[in-house]
Amino acid sequence: MQTKNQNLNDLFQNTLGFFLKNKFYALIIGGGVVLIALLLGFSLFNQNSKNEKANKIYDQAIFYIHNIQSISTNEEEKNKIFQEQINSLSMLSEVYAKTTASIRAELYLGRLFYEQANTAGKAEAMNQAISYYTKAYENSRSGFYKALALLGRGECFEQKNDLSKAFDDYQTVFTKFPKEGFNATALIAMARTKEMAGGGDINSALAYYRQLIKEYPSSLWTKYAKGKLYFYADTSKNKSPIPSSKLPLILPN
Repeated sequence: MQTKNQNLNDLFQNTLGFFLKNKFYALIIGGGVVLIALLLGFSLFNQNSKNEKANKIYDQAIFYIHNIQSISTNEEEKNKIFQEQINSLSMLSEVYAKTTASIRAELYLGRLFYEQANTAGKAEAMNQAISYYTKAYENSRSGFYKALALLGRGECFEQKNDLSKAFDDYQTVFTKFPKEGFNATALIAMARTKEMAGGGDINSALAYYRQLIKEYPSSLWTKYAKGKLYFYADTSKNKSPIPSSKLPLILPN
C-alpha cells in the first residue's frame, strides 16, 4: 500500500516538476484549456439564445393565428395577418433550423397545407405538406416528433393514393419508434392502406387488426378494429367485401 502511494506521489512530483521547468508548455496547455472552456460556454449561450428567439417567434405566430377572429373584423386585414404569421413559421424552418420551435413549425405547416389540399383540392398544397413533414422528420432528434412527422406524411401519401409510401411511413413509426405511444395508430393506418390497395389486401389488413386487439386491448382503436373484423366476418358469409375506401370511418370515442 505504501509502495502504491509512493508511486502516485512520485508521479505527481514528476508532473509538477515538468511544468515548473517548462513554463512555456504549461502556459500553452493552460491557455488551451481556458480557450476550450470559453468556446464551449459561448456555444452553449448562443444555442440557448437561439432557442429562446425561435420559441418566441413560434409562440407569437401561433397566438395570432388562433386569435385572429378577435384581433380584427376586416377580412382583408385578417388574411394579411394570417399570411404574415405563416411566413414567420416558414422563416423558422430556414433561419432557426433544427431548433424545437422550427420542428414544431414544420409540423404545424405540414398539417395546415394538408388541410388546405383537402378542402381546396390544391395538389401543390399536398406537396408542400409532404415537404414540411419530411423536414420535420429529418431535422428532429426527438423520436416523438419524428413519429408525428411520419404519421402526417403518411396521411399525405394516402391522399395522393401512394399507398406503398404511406405504408412504409406507418410501419417505420411502429418498428423504429415503439416508445412514443403511436403503435396502435400505426397499426390501424397500416391495415387501412392494405385495405385500400388495388383489389384490397384484406388478409394482411385483418392480421394487423388482430395484432392491435391482442397487443393493445385498452387502445381507443381496439373497438374500431373489432368492428372491422366483425364486418368482414359478416360479409364473407353473405357477399363480397366492400372496398375500404367506401366503408364508413368509425372514429374512437
